[in-house]
Amino acid sequence: MPKSTSSEQYLTVDEIRPRVDFVCLWRIADEQWYPYRVPSHQFLLVESGIIRARTSTGIITAVPGDLLCLRPLERNEYGFSGETVYFEAHMTLAEPPRQGLPLWLDDRPLGELTRLGEHAARARRAFETMCLQLDRPGAQARLSVAAAVHELLAAAAATSTAGAATPQRLDGWQRARFLLESELGRPLTMARAARELGVGVDHFIRGFRRRFGVSPLAYRTRAKMRQAVVELLRGEQSVKQVARGLGFSDASSFARAFRAHLGVAPSEIRAAADQPARPMPDLGDALFPTNRHIRPPGLSGQFRWG
Repeated sequence: MPKSTSSEQYLTVDEIRPRVDFVCLWRIADEQWYPYRVPSHQFLLVESGIIRARTSTGIITAVPGDLLCLRPLERNEYGFSGETVYFEAHMTLAEPPRQGLPLWLDDRPLGELTRLGEHAARARRAFETMCLQLDRPGAQARLSVAAAVHELLAAAAATSTAGAATPQRLDGWQRARFLLESELGRPLTMARAARELGVGVDHFIRGFRRRFGVSPLAYRTRAKMRQAVVELLRGEQSVKQVARGLGFSDASSFARAFRAHLGVAPSEIRAAADQPARPMPDLGDALFPTNRHIRPPGLSGQFRWG
C-alpha cells in the first residue's frame, strides 16, 4: 500500500472475515432497473447480456466475463435490457465499523469493474460453490462458502495485477513472487530466487511460505498450471507443445501435474477449446435453483430495495 494511503481508509486482505448474506443465479428476459441500499458489498458476475450500474463514480457497463463490485452506499442502481444471466452475492467482508471500506489488493483498491478475462471461469466456480453450499448447515458448508469468497477475490486480484509491470516500490518478497511467475518455461532454482533477496535458500523458503501461505515451488507450479489452462483454451498448441513451453520434459509428466492440481486431464481442456461458444449458458441441469435467493441457515431480515 502506498505511504500516502492510510490503512484506516481501506480493508487489507488480512482483515477479511467474509459473511455471505445471499447468493443467486439470475436469468431475466425483460427490462429492469434496480435502485437499492444494502449494508454490504454486492458482487455481480455477468454470464450473458449487459449490465449497467450507476455508482458514485457514474455509469459503468459490464459485459460477459466482467465482475462488478459495488460498495454499500446510500443508493446504488443497476439494470439491464433483454435476456441477461448473472450471478449476484451480497457479502460483508469485515466487522463494523469497517465493513463498508474498499478492499486493497497489492498496490491498488479492488475496482467497481474488473475484466476477468481467463479468470472468469475461476470466479464462476466460486459463485457456484456459494450457490450449492450457502443454505446447508454445518462447519464444512460454512468453510466452503468462506473459501469461495477468497477464491472470487483471488480471481479479481490475479486479473488486476496480470498486466502490470513490477513496481519499484514492491518489497523483496513481492519481487520474488513476480520472479516465480515469470519465464515459466525456463529452469529456476530456489538458490537463484534466494539470491534476488540476498538471503539463504532455507530462509527464503520459510519466509515465502510465511508471507504467501505456500512454498515457492508450489507457487511456481500453480503459476505454470494457470498458464497451461490459458494456452490450452486458446487452442493454438497441442498438449505436448504446451508442456514443452512450460519446461516439462514430456507430456506425461505435464499431464500428471495438471491432473493433480486441477482434477482433469489437459486433453479435456484442449478439447473444450474446439467446442463452439454458446452465448447463453444451459441452466437446465443446474445443481442449484435459479432466480431464487439462497440464504444461510437462520438468517433473518431483508435488505431494502428502493
